[in-house]
Amino acid sequence: MDIRPNSYQADYWTGAAGHNWVRSRPSYDAELAQFGDEVLRRAAITTGERVLDVGCGTGAMTVQAAESAAPGGVVGLDISDTMLEAAIERARDAGVTNTTFTSADAQRGPIAGSPFDVVISRFGVMFFEDSTAAFANIGAATRPDGRLAFACWQAPEDNPWMTETNAAIAAFVESPSVSADAARSFRTSTSRLVMPSARSDAGTAESPRPCRGIGAPI
Repeated sequence: MDIRPNSYQADYWTGAAGHNWVRSRPSYDAELAQFGDEVLRRAAITTGERVLDVGCGTGAMTVQAAESAAPGGVVGLDISDTMLEAAIERARDAGVTNTTFTSADAQRGPIAGSPFDVVISRFGVMFFEDSTAAFANIGAATRPDGRLAFACWQAPEDNPWMTETNAAIAAFVESPSVSADAARSFRTSTSRLVMPSARSDAGTAESPRPCRGIGAPI
């Protein structure tokens, strides 16, 4: 049986979590806007470029990128059909016609719509089951002189919203051990992430090409 490497994440975000995100979209949009704006600033998208938004969710950053890239286009990639439906609605309501939304897993290439000039992601690269495969596919889908800009969580100790809350709860009840899935969310906080065949302008990476980090913990 062919099982997607990220089947847990696909089920999670297409199910209750995805529906909850769609219902609360205005709140999430407001909370995360500053990080999406910084990713777009680092990406420096220009007129006519082809852009890939990895883990596009409900399409907030996809639509912004499309406005900068026109008459180029943006492909929004996500594994949640629930959130993609909301993204399509958002683009339609905004009158943006140069977006394409694709239900697919970046770990299972090739990525449709390539080659891309720019790859962006707002907290979409943290949940890969196989980061090496995912970034290899992303690199293969990016032009040799392309750009990659993403935002991801920093290490747990740089995220007091999580650690202090957990510590307060632990004073009263026994805290469960951190799940493997939760631990994966922090894997891109290290400097050991390899992104083959793509240059990184944001996030942290180990690659033959220059890399710079956004440095905004969340």
